[in-house]
Amino acid sequence: MALVVTAVAHDVSARSALHASRSTYSTVLQTVTLDDAAAQPLDTADDASWIERQVQSLLSLQPDVVLIAGGLEGGAIDAVNRLAHIVGLTALRVSVDASGQPRQDITARPVIYAGNSNARDRVIEALSDRAEIFVVDNVRPALDQEQLEAARVEITKQYDKHILSRLPGIGPLRRLASAPPLTVCYAEGLMARFAAERTGRSVLMLNAGASASSALLALPGRFSYRRDRQYGHELRSD
Repeated sequence: MALVVTAVAHDVSARSALHASRSTYSTVLQTVTLDDAAAQPLDTADDASWIERQVQSLLSLQPDVVLIAGGLEGGAIDAVNRLAHIVGLTALRVSVDASGQPRQDITARPVIYAGNSNARDRVIEALSDRAEIFVVDNVRPALDQEQLEAARVEITKQYDKHILSRLPGIGPLRRLASAPPLTVCYAEGLMARFAAERTGRSVLMLNAGASASSALLALPGRFSYRRDRQYGHELRSD
């Protein structure tokens, strides 16, 4: 699943958003943060140029899902709202109709908002009619705290909806199964967490798959997951 991450700070909210994105088979096409424009006043020509560059870049990517993160709880609202406006602009496409007149088409793609809860209403307003919005808990509510589970679950749901549902044979398989089919990485997470909670011990699970490798660390009440598609071990037959 092609994913774009937009966040306020590269070393804070963007890092947490990237951690959440590793919950399933996603490829992060680009990470956009406000760090390089944070010191510029909102009404400068340079700022407008920066926004235009980001919009043009995102328009060329065509992600399946956009993840917005940023703002500690009780913190930044304007910055997150600014990100939402940038994402909203990427939904607009200018085309020419049969009569030669320009027109604007809107492509409403899924957007997961995992930022400051105080900014939710403004983000929803900024993306109104321009996105299918899914609001989850803030992935970085404090500088020393990550809260990834809600974002992980929603990213997995989007993968199931947009990618898994299109796999050949998935329809008959779902009709035969007594429970919904799960991705391997999600099932691995369930097993690791179950073993940790059941035994009260730390559980480390490593998997060198055909298309990706994963490492899972589960402790009672805690869970960490990393999946990397660059290090799969593809089996070949000559």
